[in-house]
Amino acid sequence: FFSLISFAILGHINWLLGLTIGVCLMAGAFVGAHSALLFGSKFIRPVFVTVVSVLAIKLAYDAWFVGLS
Repeated sequence: FFSLISFAILGHINWLLGLTIGVCLMAGAFVGAHSALLFGSKFIRPVFVTVVSVLAIKLAYDAWFVGLS
């Protein structure tokens, strides 16, 4: 909390970007929670596994191929 106040006083915060990200995170959490309640684990588990797998592949690709240049 202290660091947020320090950065705000110094003017190092992009408020528009931060508020946009915050609103999108709240919307995503709302949609995700309602999807979990509506569709159950039979829908959520494959979506979760797919997202984690894609992110792991991207992380590995970036570490091995993009980091070489």
